[in-house]
Amino acid sequence: MTAAFQAAGKAGLIARFKKGRDAAYAERGFTPPGRKVEQSSSTGEAGDQPAEPAPADTRQLLTEVTELAEQLQNRITELEAERDDAQKLLGEVTTSGDDLRKRCGELETERDNAKKLLGELTSSAEQLQKSAAGLEAERDLLAEALQLPGVRKVLLKLFHTDSHPNADEEQHRVLTAGYLKLNSAYELIGRLKNTA
Repeated sequence: MTAAFQAAGKAGLIARFKKGRDAAYAERGFTPPGRKVEQSSSTGEAGDQPAEPAPADTRQLLTEVTELAEQLQNRITELEAERDDAQKLLGEVTTSGDDLRKRCGELETERDNAKKLLGELTSSAEQLQKSAAGLEAERDLLAEALQLPGVRKVLLKLFHTDSHPNADEEQHRVLTAGYLKLNSAYELIGRLKNTA
């Protein structure tokens, strides 16, 4: 509570207390302490006479009202403490909410970056599939050419070292490497036929 609100609450409480006290005095025919006695209609006297002492039940009522006022003030203090605790908790929740919003923003950025990367990878995969399809077509064309009737026999004879008796050592090495490559190529073609 603000100080102005507390002061207004206390002033209102005191005013209600005084009004109740004065009503209790008037009901019993007494003048409240500290008040001047007004002119009586029957006697016509005005006076500054002090009020008569309050009877025992009025004192008891006054004591009860005072105790009630103290209890209310204590309850107000408790409620203010509860309010302060609630405001503190609200501040913590707000701070926690800000942290969560920040983390959500970071996660959304990470997600967007991951989506972008996935799009790039998908595009690359599609390009690789097209390239692989093109390479397979070229492979199949070369394999068909190598499988034409008589091509294998001619190529192997062409690279066989017995077909070149006058070859020097360097030529012999090149012919042997070519012969081995041709044999590997025909083995690969045979495996591809078996898996297709």
